[in-house]
Amino acid sequence: MRKQYITILDSEKNEVYTYYVDINEIDDTGNASDDLEGWIYDIGHNPTNCQWLVHNNKPIECVSGEFKYVVDRE
Repeated sequence: MRKQYITILDSEKNEVYTYYVDINEIDDTGNASDDLEGWIYDIGHNPTNCQWLVHNNKPIECVSGEFKYVVDRE
């Protein structure tokens, strides 16, 4: 198990989401980029209108004039 944070900036919803997930469960085909994009779509985001970052450390603060930070999804 390799748990990491995925932070998604969703331009359609004007919100920032952080998920704590097992990356190995998402990357089941060996093509992490395609698998991650599919996972982002499956959880209700449109990858075309999102930017995302996979990281090890939990974000402490999100500062933006237009985007609302949404509570972590674990």
